[in-house]
Amino acid sequence: MSSSSSSESDSTPTPPPAALATAPTPTSSHGLEAYHTHLMEAAKLAAQLTQEQKDALETIANQMARPGRGLLAADESVPTLGKRLVAAGLVNDEETRRAYREVLFGHPEMGEYLSGAILFSETLGQKAAKDPEGRLFPALLQSKGVLPGVKVDTGLEPLGYSPRETHTKGMGDLMERCQGFYAQGARFAKWRAVIRIDETAQLPTRACMQINSAELARYAAVCQACGLVPIVEPEILIEGPHTAETFAKVTEAALSEVYYTLAQAKVFLEGYVVVERGRKRD
Repeated sequence: MSSSSSSESDSTPTPPPAALATAPTPTSSHGLEAYHTHLMEAAKLAAQLTQEQKDALETIANQMARPGRGLLAADESVPTLGKRLVAAGLVNDEETRRAYREVLFGHPEMGEYLSGAILFSETLGQKAAKDPEGRLFPALLQSKGVLPGVKVDTGLEPLGYSPRETHTKGMGDLMERCQGFYAQGARFAKWRAVIRIDETAQLPTRACMQINSAELARYAAVCQACGLVPIVEPEILIEGPHTAETFAKVTEAALSEVYYTLAQAKVFLEGYVVVERGRKRD
């Protein structure tokens, strides 16, 4: 995990290097018009942040990036967690999911190793049954010095102009949901953007990089407006016969595009955390 910590600059950011291929100019709602809309809306929100809000966001971001501690990803959706429970011979109902999460969050020493835990939205309203005070999971985590976070995207959707590539859903009501999540105790958020490598099919396309970066920028600005520190995560899928050199090239292009877009949208630099990871497809 890496977090941004350098000072803001008034200089114009350098455009990122090209990705592996250039897609035809898209005409769908995820094309150039949507790209510019995301940037404009992000910039509007970023311009409204007060110094008090910026200070609070920077404090949270610094807590998340404390040396020697990590972030626990416990944001499995109901279907994903359900598959694991069923495979173990358990029932996939809310109580079983709650009990499973309590095993994780109830450990007395978790605060020594974790700075934060990313939760699924359902988890924010669940209680720790074994806690003498009967606290909700966010309050229990905070008592251990662990910041509660929440997954705010609602899944992936194919791009009309490149069906094997995706963008992320959940932007429509994001502001309202983030306000609710903050009220429930969340202090940071996660939004997953996926980049696929396929050299034969000339993937990823630059258009995919651009729309995902623009969505990440708008998501980040919305989160900051609601008091949540956004994790900005361009996730490059490992699967495929490509080389490590190709993976490194795509990673550099994706991160360059994301940082460039965040800078263009004037998203508050010290108030977000960038995470880049490769993973196999679920």
